[in-house]
Amino acid sequence: MPSGIYPNNKGKVPWNKGLKGRKPTIKQIEYWKRMKNRKSVKYWLGKKMSEEHKRKISEGNKGKIRSEETRKKMSDSSKGKKMSIEACRKMSIAKWRGGLSFLPYSTDWTKTLRSIRERDHYTCQICKIEPAVDVHHIDYNKLNCDANNLITLCRKCHIKTNFNREKWTQYFYGRK
Repeated sequence: MPSGIYPNNKGKVPWNKGLKGRKPTIKQIEYWKRMKNRKSVKYWLGKKMSEEHKRKISEGNKGKIRSEETRKKMSDSSKGKKMSIEACRKMSIAKWRGGLSFLPYSTDWTKTLRSIRERDHYTCQICKIEPAVDVHHIDYNKLNCDANNLITLCRKCHIKTNFNREKWTQYFYGRK
């Protein structure tokens, strides 16, 4: 293992270098255990936070604008982690709001899609990127296919509009 893999250990030799086929010493094993425990968050595993503590953390995080670098680090830290089945089920219910996403569209939906895209010249109405192919319901009601309720968006902006729905509804109605 090269010495430059871990950023804080630059120039240091790994404890197991040259030990292939040999057992590590007790001192080396103890060192490895200390490093493993220091780098993990085992202290917090199984600990329960009080509702007041959770509320304070939530309030402290509201309105924070994180840099692109911070958001990337946060995203990278959660990649590859496995969630329990229970956590997946809870997230699914929260995200899809009990199956609302599975409601059928109106019967003439494909014709409506084409006409809205042509009306907006296949351009995203938020970031002005072309070609944009997603059609968004401003009031988030799939059955309301009125032309004044539909707008063309690129995929990235369409994903953004699924959060803070009240804000986006006001944004789009304010533009008209």
